[in-house]
Amino acid sequence: MAKPITDIEPIKMSEDEQKQKDTEDILTALIDNKASVLECLELLHHLHERGILELLNGMFGQGDRVMGIAAREFNKPGISHSLDHMMNMAQMLGEIDVHQFKGLATNINEGMSNAAKHLEAGEKVSMFDLVKALKDPEINRTVTALLSFLKGAGKEV
Repeated sequence: MAKPITDIEPIKMSEDEQKQKDTEDILTALIDNKASVLECLELLHHLHERGILELLNGMFGQGDRVMGIAAREFNKPGISHSLDHMMNMAQMLGEIDVHQFKGLATNINEGMSNAAKHLEAGEKVSMFDLVKALKDPEINRTVTALLSFLKGAGKEV
């Protein structure tokens, strides 16, 4: 009767056969991802043209030294406060409703333009002019919005 197979040895490829298989695998991956590879090459070309690749190679080549300098700079009091403020600003910007802000930004630009015209003309406003201006629907709406804003902001203070 035949003996059972207990040892299975994988077929070993020669070094040349392994290189050939690896080359075929690489070519297949390049063909399958042609668009991505071409975009990466274009990105690398632009980075090279602008000297960014050279800069990055220098930074990574001197990584420990660059990190030491960066750590020293970031530990300076002014820088650490600035970074903290930037993080707080980024968080605040993330909480703003962009759709509401877009209309407000347009209105602010209009208001700034109008204010500049009146400042250049040297116009002065009396108390009577101020009370009279509140009867203007646009001014009244703006003052109402401003007061509502201040009331809403004051709740959190």
